[in-house]
Amino acid sequence: MTPLRTYNPIAHVTSGAVAGAVASAVTTPLDVCKTLLNTQEPQALRALKQSKIEGIVNAATTIYKCCGVRGFFNGMTARVVYTTPSTAISWSSN
Repeated sequence: MTPLRTYNPIAHVTSGAVAGAVASAVTTPLDVCKTLLNTQEPQALRALKQSKIEGIVNAATTIYKCCGVRGFFNGMTARVVYTTPSTAISWSSN
């Protein structure tokens, strides 16, 4: 609602889009760690001579050793592009 007590759909869509983009960008490193834990990527295991990745700390260490800080943000653009419209639509519906 605006100060005049009117509904402004553009403000809701824009707010939702910005919130979705920021949230998905900020949480990308955790999503990358989760994905590595779920997939147990064979290439990463072979490269680092590990048999299994267990726990978030081990996943983060593996990503850092393998790809550096940039590795935590792999796929961020796709994630932001995917999340932004859906959050904007969600925020615009009453």
